[in-house]
Amino acid sequence: MCFVFTQVAWAGKPVELRTSLWPPYQVMLKGELSGVAMTAVKCIFEGLDEGVNVKVVPWGRAISDLKSRQADGLFTSIYSEDLNANAVMSSPFALEKWYVYSMGDVGSLAEGLPLDTRFAAVRSSSQYQWLRSKGFSNIEEVNDGEQLLLLLASKRIDAFIADDRYYNELEKGHYSAFRGSLPTFNRRFLRYTPLGVYFTNTFVDEYPEFMEKFNNQITECAGTPIALSALEEKTIRRIFERRLRPLLSNREVFRALTQQNRMSAGLAPSVKNKLDETWRRERAGEDQPFIDDLLARQVSVMFKAIQDTSDGLFTEIFLVDRYGLNAAQSVVTTDYDQSDEQAYAETIAKTSERLFISDIQFDASSMKFHVQVSVAIKGEVDRYVGMLTVGIDVEEALRQGAGY
Repeated sequence: MCFVFTQVAWAGKPVELRTSLWPPYQVMLKGELSGVAMTAVKCIFEGLDEGVNVKVVPWGRAISDLKSRQADGLFTSIYSEDLNANAVMSSPFALEKWYVYSMGDVGSLAEGLPLDTRFAAVRSSSQYQWLRSKGFSNIEEVNDGEQLLLLLASKRIDAFIADDRYYNELEKGHYSAFRGSLPTFNRRFLRYTPLGVYFTNTFVDEYPEFMEKFNNQITECAGTPIALSALEEKTIRRIFERRLRPLLSNREVFRALTQQNRMSAGLAPSVKNKLDETWRRERAGEDQPFIDDLLARQVSVMFKAIQDTSDGLFTEIFLVDRYGLNAAQSVVTTDYDQSDEQAYAETIAKTSERLFISDIQFDASSMKFHVQVSVAIKGEVDRYVGMLTVGIDVEEALRQGAGY
């Protein structure tokens, strides 16, 4: 099954892509290939004014075509060590939320789920590849999601892994396995999984400017930033209130802000810019006296201890004075001056004590997902004296969330 979008072809020929049906990312609607991922891919190539052929095949065949270079790329895929030997993954344009579904309480993989756990997975799917990479071998391969439901309901397997949105598609009746009598499965959050397009090394080498142009187009075509669900935001807020809210009334925090505000008061914009330039220059080098001085402050040491004992939950903690300049931090921040950041604009600049929670940010270098939670700190005379910002690993928050 092949679908052609006829824009101007790249280097005189359309880009050849492979994909498989996988609701809601790739679906057939009235004979047309559609879905979240398909819509994004089509938009990207239209924005590039390039031609693309998309052929729907079983996922195993898609991987085979990529490796044999019968295709220039495939979608939608998770980050794969196996594919990395033959291809390069684009920036992510979608995010899956994987859960372990079971009839009983299977615990969590982080707690050491036995490797002999009986899993089922769709043949050659991302879940199957991931389970194999983690050492699980007792995996029954099936052809579609309906069979996952049947196997688990009949207790022929212990669990399966599915994306939240994919499972919802199953539950809404895209498959006819139960039609209103679907058993209630337990579920436990497992991980976030970024999705992108893999292009062969041969294609990328032949057209070295293509990948940058493709990635630049993703922001426009992939829709809104990745936002927290209502349940995820509730978990983040609960963690902040129980673990971090006490810092807002900590004496050492107030002392640090008082000292920093005295130093920052009256600084000309040119001086602030110079300090920020010095910070970024030191961050890129080995000699870091300016940065080292701030990291050695008592509150910075306290923040680092909190981060180090959080079991990976907190990725950064930093304190900003009322002018937007760093007063303490657990790790080195990208900039010294935060006054141009949205968090500053939504807290101190608005004189608001409401929590500002960013969209989910993906760090490609660490393959982690985190949000920043920021709140203004009010002084003794009803004046805002600074801002506290905490980076929270969202996956760890959801794993540890049951304890909050």
